[in-house]
Amino acid sequence: MTFAWPCLLSKKCVDPATKYHGHLLLSHIITKFAIHKPIVLQVFHSLLKAHAVEARTVVRQALEILTPAMPGRMEDGNGMLTHWTKKIIVEEGHTVAQLVHILQLVVRHFKVYYPVRHHLIPHMVNSLHKLSFTSSASIEHRKLAVDLAEVVIKWEIQRIKDNQDPSFVELAGQELSQALTQNLPVKRSTSDSPQEAKRSRHSSGASTRSQSDLTKPIEKNYCDAVVNFLLRIACQVNETPGSPGEILSRRCVGLLKMALRPDIWPSTELKLVWFDKLLTTVKNPLPNFNNICTALELLSFLLTILKKETILTSFKPLQRGIAACMTCPNTKVIRGVHSLLSRLMSFFPTEPVTSNVASKYEELECLYACVSKVVYEGLTNYEKASTGSPSQLFSTLMILKAACMHNHCYIDRLITTFMKVLHKMAREHLVPTSPESSPVASELMILSLDLVKNRVGVMSLEMRKSFIGQILVGLIEKTTDAKVMKAITKMVEDWVKTKTPIAINQSPSIREKAILLVKLMQHVEKRFPDEQELNAQFLELVNYIYRDESLSGTELTSKLESAFLSGLRCNQPTIRHKFVEVFENSIPRRMFDRLLYITCTQNWEAMGTHFWIKQCVELLLSVAMNGHSIQSSSSLNLLPSASSIVNLADSQDRAAFQTIMKMKEEPMDVESVDSNKEEEEIDMELSGVSSDESIPKEPPKKENLDPRQNINTLLQRQAKFLESCREVKTVSYLNALSQLCHTSTDLGHASWVDSFPQIWKILSDKQQQMLGGELIPFMCSGSHVIQKDCHPSSIHTFLEGLSHCVPPVHIRPCVLKYLGRTHNLWHRACLQLEQIAFENSPSLQVKNRPVSEYEFEPVTSPQQETLDGLCELYSLLKEEDMCAGLWQKRAKFAETNIALSYEQHGFFEQAQASYEQAMSKARSDHNSGPASPSVLPEYRLWEERWIRCSKELNQWDLLKEYAGAKGNTNPHLVLESAWRVPNWALMKDALAQVELSCPKEMAWKVNLYRGYIAICQPDDHHLNTVTMIERLVEVSSNLAIKEWRRLPSIVSHIHVPLLQAAQQIMELQEAAQINQGLQPANITRSSSLHDMKAIVKTWRNRLPMIS
Repeated sequence: MTFAWPCLLSKKCVDPATKYHGHLLLSHIITKFAIHKPIVLQVFHSLLKAHAVEARTVVRQALEILTPAMPGRMEDGNGMLTHWTKKIIVEEGHTVAQLVHILQLVVRHFKVYYPVRHHLIPHMVNSLHKLSFTSSASIEHRKLAVDLAEVVIKWEIQRIKDNQDPSFVELAGQELSQALTQNLPVKRSTSDSPQEAKRSRHSSGASTRSQSDLTKPIEKNYCDAVVNFLLRIACQVNETPGSPGEILSRRCVGLLKMALRPDIWPSTELKLVWFDKLLTTVKNPLPNFNNICTALELLSFLLTILKKETILTSFKPLQRGIAACMTCPNTKVIRGVHSLLSRLMSFFPTEPVTSNVASKYEELECLYACVSKVVYEGLTNYEKASTGSPSQLFSTLMILKAACMHNHCYIDRLITTFMKVLHKMAREHLVPTSPESSPVASELMILSLDLVKNRVGVMSLEMRKSFIGQILVGLIEKTTDAKVMKAITKMVEDWVKTKTPIAINQSPSIREKAILLVKLMQHVEKRFPDEQELNAQFLELVNYIYRDESLSGTELTSKLESAFLSGLRCNQPTIRHKFVEVFENSIPRRMFDRLLYITCTQNWEAMGTHFWIKQCVELLLSVAMNGHSIQSSSSLNLLPSASSIVNLADSQDRAAFQTIMKMKEEPMDVESVDSNKEEEEIDMELSGVSSDESIPKEPPKKENLDPRQNINTLLQRQAKFLESCREVKTVSYLNALSQLCHTSTDLGHASWVDSFPQIWKILSDKQQQMLGGELIPFMCSGSHVIQKDCHPSSIHTFLEGLSHCVPPVHIRPCVLKYLGRTHNLWHRACLQLEQIAFENSPSLQVKNRPVSEYEFEPVTSPQQETLDGLCELYSLLKEEDMCAGLWQKRAKFAETNIALSYEQHGFFEQAQASYEQAMSKARSDHNSGPASPSVLPEYRLWEERWIRCSKELNQWDLLKEYAGAKGNTNPHLVLESAWRVPNWALMKDALAQVELSCPKEMAWKVNLYRGYIAICQPDDHHLNTVTMIERLVEVSSNLAIKEWRRLPSIVSHIHVPLLQAAQQIMELQEAAQINQGLQPANITRSSSLHDMKAIVKTWRNRLPMIS
């Protein structure tokens, strides 16, 4: 005390830092010890007046310690606290720094001042305006003013808490629990019992007036002042997002919502007239949009708490300001107006179309009339403007949405204009004329559709047709925005699901819904394959249609077959499962019926390139018996029992095992092991609770256990596991397998190939016969052509499974040949045809006979059909030896065998002569009598082989002459010969003919020839030859790769022509580069010559070297 005493004497201590550090020491002493009252008062008074900037920190520390101790250290502690605080506010309050200093103390120690709050509130309320609304008010002063307002609200909440039961305390204080504890004072020492004794003595002797002050509510005029202050300050400080002003504004809004709750100050008298002035500033050159948005938000909030009569009287003077905001270009302001009007119109709806007034409430007449005017003018201006961006409509549509929200008929008076606007918006959306941000345009399009979706009933026939057939269908077909598609899908979903008579009248007819659903079906998956949410939304709607009994058999279900199949192959398991349920319920649960359904009833074309065998597997496996336990398919998969191993041991070990087996086991042993383990686990869990019981006693026992008991425990657990495995049913496994097939095409392929022969075996003879009659037309159906480029295709898998069936299904050779070529079943088709030929071979045993003797088979011989098909497949596979061997057996002319032998050994000249000799012999035979149709395949063979020999001998002139002979024109051969000769004019003519009838597998060659013609005989209209060649090279490459994928997976002779094609395509690209370098414009460039040299060098190095 002696050391710090000089600091209280102003003459002795001049330095502020020294002086107030002494005060800090005294504050600590006062807190700990009972000190003479005048000293306490003197220290406190001195600190209250110390508002100098340089001593601010230490003064605050001292007050933090001293203020909470004041009520306990003075006889009338609260009285003194109040007296001096109030006195300085009144006398020194004109100095802003002094006022701020005192008020900050009150804010920090609002709990200490709580008992004497009624003495301070008038001065605090008066200070609010002084701190906030003067020209020199800073953000810090305004923040302090808001703090004061918050303190007043906290005091009132504390009073309510003290007067109510605990349940109400929790309810009222939930939102403020953090705020109330945020500014708690520094804890006082609880060690000084004299202080507590004095405190209780003072409180017992306090007057009844102070007791009543504790429970007395804050006077209404002060509550009104605080709330109105918060209203004004919230709308004055909001600046850029994230700034201190914006944070303060948000805080004010939060405090207002808290203060105006029904349990705090519900009947506050609000002054809202000034809002009109603020809202009209929106027309100023540089308005503060953030303040205006805050004002609109507060007005929207006030609508939820004010009585209807109060709303009408309060909003009457605000109509002009709200109307001014309706035409503001700022989107945040428009959203605020929309929210405000929506809420206002929910209490006071707009009038029906037939009414003469805008509102039956006089107070809102002007505002509602302005709404109509703004909407009508906005729509008309946009519709008439030659070029207008959809964002111009933002304010119009948001206001219209607010008006229609609680009165759907509001738009009826504008429906004609609105539909014209919608037409223009749709055009703008699909072909934007301005590079504007599309999200806003899309949002407005969605909003517009939402406004008219329930007004279809009031549209005229033409307008309705235009809305459905042009606007919606046009958007579905061409929009690139998934959000617009989602909005249209949601609209159609609402129309489909409406059941009430009023809603049905206002929605399109079944036929119109069908048109939209079919369009969605055609475009959702095709154009938005990666939009999972959109696809799921549409498929859920399709599933609803198929489940709804009232819609079954309507136009909707018949036209949405493709969409239903899309649902069956959806990659989202939950949606797929819903479709499978419907699918399952529509087909009898019998295997034969389901096989007939797969082959006869269902058209799989809509599945496109999807591997629909997965769906077939699921359909067949789902009819498995429910109660059948799962079993191993073969005993070879089972492990031998433990006892069987003992028999392999020597006699001594076997005897020892028998001795062990005879010993009786005590059943309690196993139980004791389990119980010990349980006790040990309990002890380990409780080890952290008590130090006395922290040492577990069971682990030592565990070490001393008999090993046999451990084995018994393990065996018992294993036995339980094996017992539980018995409960697994086959159907569970099969269901899991069918779901896994959806994730793996290879697994689906293997599952079908393995299971179909087993299923075929259990069908009766009659069922097999019926099903066999349907299988061949099913596999040949044109609906499967779309899958020929899939690997594997569904028909590929189907035939693979069918080929393993016993008894086999008879398939005609021509069908096998077609399926083998089309669905990459080359080797399977060959094997099947070989099997058929082998089985029918006794009827075709050719005896040894003179070479000159000819025996012709009947035209319709099935064996000949088989051999023709087999020969063609061998020829396509380039299996020359197999083909030659087959002809050795079936040839009618000896010359054929001689020529084939020559050809096999590479003697093409002799082979060519032999073919010509055979042709001469056949011609002489024709002169003497008619030829049998059975030798026609051999005639074709001669022609094909003679052409091949000529090609090998490079007799291209001869081939060109032969191909162009009258009555035997072969444009494909003319094209190839003219390319080799070369004769570019002839080649161009031949190419024109070939293009009309070119098989798809030769398309790569046509594009290759186009490229060479473009280089060697360019047309004038092809100015940029290089670009054209590059495009043709790319197309040829892609087509060649596509053909490669349709060949067997094992590379063999059939792949050679495509390997040669790759070389030719590469040479075409290089030829174009050389040709470009030789052009007059480039010939002088040194780099051009260098490029050509590099190309020629590369080409030479690429040639095969024999070394």
